[in-house]
Amino acid sequence: MFQPVNIALIGAGNRASTVYAPLWDDLRQWLRPVAVCDPVKAHADDYADHLDVPAFTSLRELAKAQIAEAALIVAPVELHHPIACYLMDHGIHCHSETSMCSLLAQANEMVASAAKNKVILRIAENFFRFPFDRIAKKIIDSGFLGPVHRITSFHDHTGYHNDSRWIKLLDAYPETVQAIY
Repeated sequence: MFQPVNIALIGAGNRASTVYAPLWDDLRQWLRPVAVCDPVKAHADDYADHLDVPAFTSLRELAKAQIAEAALIVAPVELHHPIACYLMDHGIHCHSETSMCSLLAQANEMVASAAKNKVILRIAENFFRFPFDRIAKKIIDSGFLGPVHRITSFHDHTGYHNDSRWIKLLDAYPETVQAIY
């Protein structure tokens, strides 16, 4: 029988509260939250209370507790590299939201750390978890609109996120991309 992965949530700010908070009940068949870690004690405490798990304000203390098999990193992008490398050096698998990090050298170091420590490093797109993207997917899958040949995004930014939307929503890859700033 499959056992859910014991996972620590790293970062209890806006994205954790708006994107992940509503999803935890649906994720529990795969993920068992065991801790929340955020340097802002009030954020860590509030989110940990929501999940009924211990709160940490220190990655060192979290790693020392040895309660997480994996970590979901939902912190600011500039922290993905140091957080992931530290946790992977302590044998903790890491799933980080996009963007992976700020520099190619940091990305290479993260990949090398995962290989050296024999852990999994995963970088995931987050936009398809937003309610409007989930609704769009249901509408597209229903066939109501007919074939979809173009995705235009006015409500947020362009770039690889929109390519990811195309891949997720239409199970295909864009042929051309245009961005106007």
